[in-house]
This record gives sequence, structure tokens and C-alpha cells, in this order.
Amino acid sequence: MDDVICSLPCGFPTTYKILKNHQDGEKCWACMSHELKIDDCLKMPFNQMNLKRKQFDTDIEIFTKRKKYFDSTEPDKFIDENVKKLKNDLDTRRDELKSSLIKKIDDQYLNLWLKIQEDFADKKSEFNQNKKLLEDFDINLKNSTPNKHQSNYETQMNYLKESIQEIQENIGLIEKSISSIKNHSLNFIFNENDLDMNLIFGKVRKTVTFRLWVEEFSMCMKMGHKIINQFPTIVHNLEWKIRTKKEEKNGFEFLGVYVQCNPRYMSNSWSIKVKGELRLLHRTSAERNICKKLEFVFNQNNRTCGFNDFISLKGVLDAKNGFYDTQLDRVRLEAFIDADEPEQVV
Repeated sequence: MDDVICSLPCGFPTTYKILKNHQDGEKCWACMSHELKIDDCLKMPFNQMNLKRKQFDTDIEIFTKRKKYFDSTEPDKFIDENVKKLKNDLDTRRDELKSSLIKKIDDQYLNLWLKIQEDFADKKSEFNQNKKLLEDFDINLKNSTPNKHQSNYETQMNYLKESIQEIQENIGLIEKSISSIKNHSLNFIFNENDLDMNLIFGKVRKTVTFRLWVEEFSMCMKMGHKIINQFPTIVHNLEWKIRTKKEEKNGFEFLGVYVQCNPRYMSNSWSIKVKGELRLLHRTSAERNICKKLEFVFNQNNRTCGFNDFISLKGVLDAKNGFYDTQLDRVRLEAFIDADEPEQVV
């Protein structure tokens, strides 16, 4: 795009690269007789035609290359690889769960059996302690009866009253101990709730990655255009697109990047929880991509999520950073979406 021949309002020729590197209000460097308005200059029919021809030629070249790749693509190969991986993941998860659940079942069985044994052991110990108390009381009772002829009336009456109270207390202890050991029981309660295999085993979630190639990037940013995917990506019967535009914040210019979600058909009540990532792709190294995570609930009233300060516009346009293709005047954006099952989507 940089080498496209453009015409200045005064008729002198220049290139798109030279033109876009100048600012509004500067004197024309060719004739020095008028001030430049870059947008007006780019909108001149001759320049529009040359830029469109360049875009046409570039798109034809891209289409030809991608069509060749498309024709050589075997869908079964990609599908089989994905299915094979999923099958392996399912088999691994099943084996892990079998081993884990059997161990947990055995552990729970042993835990309950130990609790039963401990409970009855405690009850038996309590009974034996009471038995020892009763035996000691019986011995003391037999050895502590006062002599009728040596004790006066008052002494004997006090003894009898105290003894009767103690005897009655120990009779109560006997009855309590017998009832406690006889009626003590534990019941095993079955949990009748069905196991939720979605929670235990897991479930298949839909994830998708899609891109937006922003052509004529520098001109779009200059003119403040909003760029969005022409064709949506469909996930859970919802349309997903990437949207980008120039944003201003605190006097600085930024690239705003967003994910947009809409139902395919008219619906007034829907929502979907999403985790994902927005990425500005580096031209040569995926490790140098700029990535920002997002977590959001899309619904009828909240259809867009993203960042109005994803990266400074100056940082994008600086070719040394590796995001901006100066020859094609293009940047590439990518979105990764990991979506729950939606609620009430028609």
C-alpha cells in the first residue's frame, strides 16, 4: 500500500507512504502554495481509485494463496485429530475417575466402619464404668450398715435416709445403663441424590478462535473508522465478531479492541458466560502477541466486552514492535472464546 501513487491537490504526484506521514495543516512540500488536508486528499477520485486497485490486487493475491491452501485442506484430517484427542481425554478422565472413585468409596466405607466400632466401644466402656461404680457401691453398702443396738434413733434415721437416696440413684444408674446399651443403635442413611456426572466427570465445552484482519489500518485510524468482522463466527447459536476502532483517553490515542455477541434470531431474554482472550498478533512470533484476558456475561443489554486502551496507537504503528505490516498496511486481531451453555437463547 505504501508504494501506491497518489496525487496532491496541486497536481504533483506522491506516494501513499509519504502522504500518510504528514499532518493536516502542513504546507504542501511539492508546491508550498497550499495547506494539506490528508483525509480530503485521500478522498480525491484519482487517489481513491489507485488505493482501491492496490487493495483489489492485494486481496486477489491473498485470495489465490488462501484458496490454494483451502483446496489442499482435508477436513477429515483436522476433524480426526480433534476427535482422537477428545477420545483420549475422555478415556483418561474415565480411568482417573474409576481409580479415584473406588478409592474414595473404600475410604468412606472404612471411615464409617471405624466410626461404628468407635461408637459401640465408647458405649461398652461407659457401661463397664457404670458396672464398676455399682459394684463399689454394693460393697460399701454391705459394709456400712450401722449396729441397731449401738446407734441411736437419729443416727439410724439419717443413715437410712442417705442410703435410700443413694440406693435410688444407683437403681436409676442401673436402669439408665441397661436402657442405654439395649436401645443404642446407629442407622445407615443412603444418599438418594443422583450423582451429577457433568460435575464429576466433566463436559464438552465449545471453544473457538477467530480473527479480524484490519486492512488499510493507518487510513482507518486516521479517519476514525470502526472495523468489524464481515462474517460472524457462530457459537451456541450466537454470532461473535471482533470490533476495533481508534479511542482517545486522557489526551492519548489507543487501539480499542472488543468482542461483540448477538443472537442469530430475535430474542429478548438471553445470557451467556464467557471466558476468553483478545490478542494483537505479532507478525513473526506468537510469543510476542499482546494478550488480554476477559470474563464477561453477555446478554440483551450487554453485548460488547473489551478494552478501550488495548495498546497505544503509536505502539501499534511503530513497525519495530512487529504488529503493523507496513507493506500491506494491516494488523491482525484474534479472539479466543470459551463459552458456557447459554440461557434462553432461541
